Amino acid sequence: MVRLLAATRRQLWLAVAALEAEPHARLGSAVTTWVAVVAWPARVLIFILSCTLALIRVVMRAASMARVMWP
Repeated sequence: MVRLLAATRRQLWLAVAALEAEPHARLGSAVTTWVAVVAWPARVLIFILSCTLALIRVVMRAASMARVMWP
C-alpha cells in the first residue's frame, strides 16, 4: 500500500511538472501526463487483482486444512 501511495504521489508530481513545463517541451509533457493517467489505474487494478488472488489462496488453504481436520 505504501508503494502504491508513493507511486501515486510521484505520478501526480510528474503531472504537475508537465503542466509547468516550457512551451517547447509540451509534447514530452503530454506523453508524461498520458503515462501518469494510464499507469495509475493500471497499478490500482494490478494491486486489486493481486490482493484478490492472495485472498483466494488463503481461503483455499483454510478450506483444505478444515477438510483434513474434520473428516
